[in-house]
Amino acid sequence: MSTPLHGAAPRAHRALHGTAPRAYRARLGAVAAALALGVSLAPGLAPSAEAAEVSIAEIQGTGAASPLVGTSVVTEGVVTAVYATGGLDGYVIQTPGTGGALDLSRHEGSTAVFVYSAETADEVAVGDSVQVAGEVSEYHGSTQITGGAEGLQPLAEPLDPVEPTTLEGGFPTDESQRESLEHMLYLPGEDDFTVTDVYDTGRFGEVGLAIGDEPLQQAGDVMRPGEDATAYFERQAQNLVLLDDGRSTDFTEHPEQPMSWLTTQEPVRVGASATFAEPVVVAYSFDQWRLNTTTPWSGVDADGVDFAGTRQDAPDEVGGDLQLSTFNVLNYFTTLGEDTPGCEPYTNMEGEGTNVRGGCDLRGAWGADDLERQQSKIVEAISGTGAEVVGLIEIENSARLGETPDEATDTLVAALNERDGEGTWDYVPTADTYAAQGLDGGQDMITNAIIYQPAAVEPTGEVQILAGHEAFDNAREPIGQEFVPVEGGGESEDEEQVEGEPFLFTINHFKSKGSADAEDAELEEDPVQGNARTSRLQQAEALLDWGEATAEELGVEDVFHGGDLNAYTQEEPLQLFYEQGYVDLGDTYDPEGWSYSYGGMVGSLDHVLANAAGAERVTGATDWQINGPESVMAQYSRYKNNATDLYEEGVFGSSDHDPMIVGLDAGFPEDAEEGDCADGGHREHPGKAHGHGRGNGPRGTDDPDPGNNSGPGSNSGLGENDSGPGNNSGTPGGSNSGIGHGAARNG
Repeated sequence: MSTPLHGAAPRAHRALHGTAPRAYRARLGAVAAALALGVSLAPGLAPSAEAAEVSIAEIQGTGAASPLVGTSVVTEGVVTAVYATGGLDGYVIQTPGTGGALDLSRHEGSTAVFVYSAETADEVAVGDSVQVAGEVSEYHGSTQITGGAEGLQPLAEPLDPVEPTTLEGGFPTDESQRESLEHMLYLPGEDDFTVTDVYDTGRFGEVGLAIGDEPLQQAGDVMRPGEDATAYFERQAQNLVLLDDGRSTDFTEHPEQPMSWLTTQEPVRVGASATFAEPVVVAYSFDQWRLNTTTPWSGVDADGVDFAGTRQDAPDEVGGDLQLSTFNVLNYFTTLGEDTPGCEPYTNMEGEGTNVRGGCDLRGAWGADDLERQQSKIVEAISGTGAEVVGLIEIENSARLGETPDEATDTLVAALNERDGEGTWDYVPTADTYAAQGLDGGQDMITNAIIYQPAAVEPTGEVQILAGHEAFDNAREPIGQEFVPVEGGGESEDEEQVEGEPFLFTINHFKSKGSADAEDAELEEDPVQGNARTSRLQQAEALLDWGEATAEELGVEDVFHGGDLNAYTQEEPLQLFYEQGYVDLGDTYDPEGWSYSYGGMVGSLDHVLANAAGAERVTGATDWQINGPESVMAQYSRYKNNATDLYEEGVFGSSDHDPMIVGLDAGFPEDAEEGDCADGGHREHPGKAHGHGRGNGPRGTDDPDPGNNSGPGSNSGLGENDSGPGNNSGTPGGSNSGIGHGAARNG
């Protein structure tokens, strides 16, 4: 939850008040008049005779808790933050004249404190000089003074102003140093924080920030599982700070209130830098350090924080004559919940169904309008990949629902053709192959599918399906197809169709990390790899064996396995592929990319893996970050879930996983003729040479500390046929003779 300085979590930001409230001005006038006449203060304006007059620093002390808990105190300070609305019911005061550039090595304790006082919170404004009386306490780890209606006195003479604290070297990770900043006014520097989590922003108004210039990374994406990876994973928590909106609102319970931070005007995305134009208050509550706005958040124009715009309307160029892509279609079902008995919906703020919640086997859209909103985004995004062969994940298995086999895939292809032109797209049918194996479809309600553009490739033979294998009892079985690139042979009878080199492309969806698996019963818990890691290992082994046997049977040399493997780049299932000579193309060509955000950390669950022969044809690869960085509130299923509706037409938020796009050399004969050379016509592929080696070392430095891995990785590895270290990462223009599969990624 958002930081509860009292009662619940803080939330929000608004412009600073210019003048004191009327009641406060009246009280200030009374004090000034009394002092001028030499008259003693009236009851209610003076502190209790039993209260100890102490400084804020004495209240805070130098430890985790105040040494004066339970003591009635009187202190004075300058108001730096006010939460009269939004649920926090209080304000922050700081010792006059403090702040500015701070050396944490010499700074011992905080000079600010939160005052919980619902009775007087609306009587102060930022910049006021006040005296406060009340009892000291600790609330959820936060030091505060609880004051009543008579606990606030304005000071006739203004105190020295407070300056925002600035810190050279960024926000500390040391707990005692953070404690010494509690409630103090703080102005972060440029590149001090990067957005790393927006999952709860739409509910609690808090944005997860990573200390430094990049989001927090999943341990399994940068190093192999083990003690170092587990330690890295556990240390990531110290690098997370929440940007809080100064409110305690749960927007799922109050959707009529516009949620904080999230707007269509300024999308807040994972990976974006956060630049602070206005100071914030350092706070701690619910076991989390936070940066609270100085007044409850009220709008993007007044929140004092600018988030970098990181949306990319088109993917980076990957080169080649044709492109492959993965695409998770976010449980695309054409069988609707509203038409299916037993189904129950999630509803929006107007009580309308948006998507299926449960009660039936469906997982997709509730009604036709919801499906249209989902479908339009997916169509724009698939078309936008520029790929001619696309592997789909999480699409309705129509046959299992008693519908026409491949009905959902057919519907999606029809929508693509409506956008891109009749006949542009087709799909690989699966019914006959399942029937030949005595099955009426895959074992799950969602399945995989392959779509393609007939003008660019031709499928050879029937679809290949690894059906009935025990390794996939709890996952979606692999689906593969041999394709031959084609060129020409269009409307003109004189134009001869030219064929390139064939390849086998499979699309896969391994068991997720979320649910427990009996296969792991005898294993120690692994926070890095999560649940069902044994199942994913078995699925990787089965895919490798099946892929090799299928390619041999078809006489195809080049193999590409794509999909959501539910395993990060350095985890055990991926290591099996590397040991067999496969190359992770995303890691090789886009080492800074990632496809999924979970738990405030980023990494790649979505991969395209090429065998050694296939890797020679690759010209590039990129993760098109249209989904992973986005708030879930941008998805079709959150349409009108809040007074601020983030749903927009277009590619962003079309799924929760990013597509991985790969460029391939088609291997057309004319290319080979142009590339004839002394070695018998073996031609160079642009941007890389032909060594089959893989540097499978971790992508960060050898130092597993997440706070220090800012340099290039040194474990790039040597390829089997390399003449040098594989650290060029295979980017276009690279002169390295091997593909540097362990290319550096900042850790």
